[in-house]
Amino acid sequence: MSMVDEVINELNTNPKADAHSVIGHAMTGWDKKKEALTDIKFPKKRERKEKQLKERIIVSCTTSWDNKKRIKTVLKKIGPKEIEFIVTGTSKGEQLVASVALELGIMLYRTHPWISANNDFIVQGKAMKIFKPTQVIAFNEDPEENRHTLGYQRLCRRSDIVFKMVSK
Repeated sequence: MSMVDEVINELNTNPKADAHSVIGHAMTGWDKKKEALTDIKFPKKRERKEKQLKERIIVSCTTSWDNKKRIKTVLKKIGPKEIEFIVTGTSKGEQLVASVALELGIMLYRTHPWISANNDFIVQGKAMKIFKPTQVIAFNEDPEENRHTLGYQRLCRRSDIVFKMVSK
């Protein structure tokens, strides 16, 4: 029985054996190890089932938004069980989103109202880094007028994140 056969036999009989340590104990000298390593067929790693990631959603909503039904249909279309969490702000429209999320049993994170006209884009970027969303939904009546929505749209384009604009 050759040295390679001994190493393969040891690997097959002892499930906890590491090929490199078995070869190291069985032989001395780098050339012999190198020969043995080229001849050994290592067992294949078990393939793991990929977990299907749930949706992590940031919701941007204007203060004048008052269509609760539309919010509910959009979130139901995604599926409440498919949503890991929703991140909203504290505007009047985002409070509607929060109430719908709680009705549907979706976990909710609320950001503080430290957004002003000057640091809007910076805060959005931080929210994107912290929560790592899979998509951003903007409930908006007039998208061209709203800087907040345009900021999220730019960030989503840069990061290859799904951006959905919803209007009444």
